[in-house]
Amino acid sequence: MPLVENEEYVADSIWQSIAETENLQTLSQQKHIKAYSLRKRFFTWGIAASILLMVGFSALYYANTEEVASKSIVMKTIRIPYGKKALFTLPDGTAVHLNSGSELRYPERFADTERRVRLVGEAFFEVFQDKRRPFLVETNATATEVLGTTFNLSAYPDEDYSLIVQQGKVSFGNSIRKEMFAAGQGGIYTKKGELKRMPSVAEEKLGWKNSQLIFQRQTLIEMAIYIERWYGVEIDIQNSQIAQRLFTGSFDNPSLPGLMKNLSFVMQFNYRIQAQKITIY
Repeated sequence: MPLVENEEYVADSIWQSIAETENLQTLSQQKHIKAYSLRKRFFTWGIAASILLMVGFSALYYANTEEVASKSIVMKTIRIPYGKKALFTLPDGTAVHLNSGSELRYPERFADTERRVRLVGEAFFEVFQDKRRPFLVETNATATEVLGTTFNLSAYPDEDYSLIVQQGKVSFGNSIRKEMFAAGQGGIYTKKGELKRMPSVAEEKLGWKNSQLIFQRQTLIEMAIYIERWYGVEIDIQNSQIAQRLFTGSFDNPSLPGLMKNLSFVMQFNYRIQAQKITIY
């Protein structure tokens, strides 16, 4: 399989060549996206042969080789731009749903004693059970360990990290403190380094993998973060009072124009969409 060594490798003719080799469809270029309150990091992307694309979404990938313990280990990185999501399978059979603006790093072949990956962003894992090799998810601040279970882990930079367990048991925390979470339970690792248990598992936290956009008494400024990731847009809220208005509701795979039309009617604001920017006033 050819390796994409240049992360800015986006010429259409080469995309098509790789797509034919890996039996993937041609993928479009990512657009530069900014956050509501700060400029988000944005990635340039390659193509992952192991990705099983979700309908209407695309994912990109690059691979590089590192020397680890005198053995050549091929490390792969899946990076998903804002406005996209992907479903793919790891070498051990674990299925991973990767959310917008996320990155997962993993070895081409797992070790004999463990299965270790690194996450930035959000992913829903359906871990293939292997009692001999625990499955470990590292982030910039936490470590999550399981044998075989399903769980959602959100680890976006500059936000609290959160864990929701759907099946099985999951160990979650940092090097100082870890706790075990069972099915139906969740944990939060705050930006201050505190580990807390969720009083209740929020339904909206899992809606993204089923293309459901769900809000529960959230302010417009909080909602803007999710909308930016979901559609790959920039949102500029020009009225501070509008920014603090609350909304509760859900949408099933909504189009951006349809979503904004409904929100503007219920929350009583005006807006305009220009290319990849939404201005609310």
